[in-house]
Amino acid sequence: MHDTFAAGTLRDEYFFLSSKRQVDVPPNTIWVTDDGVRTGASAAGLKQLDPQDYLVLQIEVADERDDWRSLSAIAEPLEAALQAKFEGDDNKSKLLVSQAKLAAIKSPDLTRLDMQRVIAGIDKEMGAPGAAALGGESALKRAVSRVSKAEAAALPPLDEDALLSTLSA
Repeated sequence: MHDTFAAGTLRDEYFFLSSKRQVDVPPNTIWVTDDGVRTGASAAGLKQLDPQDYLVLQIEVADERDDWRSLSAIAEPLEAALQAKFEGDDNKSKLLVSQAKLAAIKSPDLTRLDMQRVIAGIDKEMGAPGAAALGGESALKRAVSRVSKAEAAALPPLDEDALLSTLSA
């Protein structure tokens, strides 16, 4: 699937994969409804599918990643940092924030741009400016706003050593 689409052509949609041949299940007759997959020429006359093995894949395309808190390597130290901050233990909170940021940097689930957004999100949740870790206030603004592909390509190269040194500060 990765090499199937040219840049910018992937969009929100469903893919219907059936054990039947395509001529037996014309694609323009498949509907995904609240009641499941149905077949028919229009929404007015839908009926259940004939018995068959099938799989429906839903593709969602998002402008920015918003699920980073579901990544336990990031979320767990961040939650602990928030708890430590609430309890007044600033040193422990800073250490845990550094662990969350390091997890974002090392995460194979995040792109470079997503990693920058996650770090900005961590700083925002912790009430810290975060500008130093991202290379200045303009970088922070880019990281938390929607960024076009051209803008993403124009981002300065990521200096992981500099970013890691700001985490230990």
